[in-house]
Amino acid sequence: VKDSPAMTPEGGSVLYSVNDRSGHFIASLRLSDKSISGMTPPSFNAASPVISPDGSLVLFSAIREGHVGIFTMTLTGENVKSLTPLNDDCRTPAWRGTIRDVLYSKNGGLYTRSLDTQREVLISNKGDISPHWVAN
Repeated sequence: VKDSPAMTPEGGSVLYSVNDRSGHFIASLRLSDKSISGMTPPSFNAASPVISPDGSLVLFSAIREGHVGIFTMTLTGENVKSLTPLNDDCRTPAWRGTIRDVLYSKNGGLYTRSLDTQREVLISNKGDISPHWVAN
């Protein structure tokens, strides 16, 4: 099963989530030659890739140590960093208009987190689960 497609800013590749017998991982399809490469190993249980507004980072969720967390990596799949504590079960990440802020769901609420300060702010507790930031 493939889902959550995300086009790179230059339009040359599509990132997507793969769920198959080996596990959940993020793959990249290069459109020019239809080549596919894995960006995360299947054991990482990664999903929901979202490319940053400037095209430099990928935001995604992954199951680590039995909990879902939010992570970033480069467009080449390198330099993976955890953004949220693993015991928080954070899901469905989205960029909040800039590369410095993210939006995600956690325990029925929507939260923002600054990448600079790591400050988390609850913005809704109405059972929201799939955030998407829309600029006005």
